[in-house]
Amino acid sequence: MAGLVVAALAVFMALFFNIFVDYVKSIEKNLYVEWDVKTITAGDYSVEVDLPEAMFNQFKRSEHYDANDDDKSIATQFRDWFKKELETRLTALPSLGYEEDGVEIKIA
Repeated sequence: MAGLVVAALAVFMALFFNIFVDYVKSIEKNLYVEWDVKTITAGDYSVEVDLPEAMFNQFKRSEHYDANDDDKSIATQFRDWFKKELETRLTALPSLGYEEDGVEIKIA
C-alpha cells in the first residue's frame, strides 16, 4: 500500500511539474512579445520603396510641388510630401490594442 501511495505521489508531482513548466513557458512567451513590441528599432521597420516615375511626375503636377521655392529642391519637397503622406496613412490604421490608442506615427 505504501508503494502505491509513493507511486501516485510521484506521478502527481511529475504531472504538476509538467503543467507548471508549460505555464511558465507561456507567460514568458507573452512577456517576450510585449518586450519586443515596446523596444522597436529602426531595423524592425526599415522599408525600401520602389517609386515609379509616373508617381513622381504626378507629384510635380500636384499642388504640393512649388517650382518657385528656392529654399527646397524638388527632391526635398517630394521627400517631405511622401513622408507626411505615409505618416497620415499609418496613423489612420486601426489600433492593434497593444498599449494606448491614438498614437501618432512619426517617420524618421
